[in-house]
Amino acid sequence: MLYHYFGDKKALFREVLRRKMDQRQPWWKATPDDPRESMPYWFELACQDINWIRLLEWEALQFGDGRLIDEERRALASSQAVRRILRRQTRGHLSSEFDPDCMLLAMVALTWFPVAFPQLTRLIAGKSVSDARFVRRQKDFLRRLANAFKPDTLDSKSEPTPINGRS
Repeated sequence: MLYHYFGDKKALFREVLRRKMDQRQPWWKATPDDPRESMPYWFELACQDINWIRLLEWEALQFGDGRLIDEERRALASSQAVRRILRRQTRGHLSSEFDPDCMLLAMVALTWFPVAFPQLTRLIAGKSVSDARFVRRQKDFLRRLANAFKPDTLDSKSEPTPINGRS
């Protein structure tokens, strides 16, 4: 019956991914500005919705560098997320030393990797990503690591020059 409503496997996947993206919108909008809060928040969201991460992995396997489902809409959302990073840099919540797009990519990678690759997480950390002790430890690690994304407080009067020359 599913194929009757959606047509084929690709159309069904497209609809599932679209619905997941719509579900995630309020979560993205609720992201705290401080990376010491936002990185553990993103990790927790990934742990709560492992199927979201798996859908993205499946999409990567299926489409690779090809055209993505709802690519224009997602590209717009991604550019908005990069602009949010830039605004956070301007407000002093994040260091302006790093390109905003590279910073966003790093933050996503750091928060989603353990969920995306549970086998490597278990091999490296010796615990499953579903283990409450691992989750607590990882969130604490992300909070402490986020200090690297904060502006340099020792020299707060001089602004660092961004790598790509953006200001």
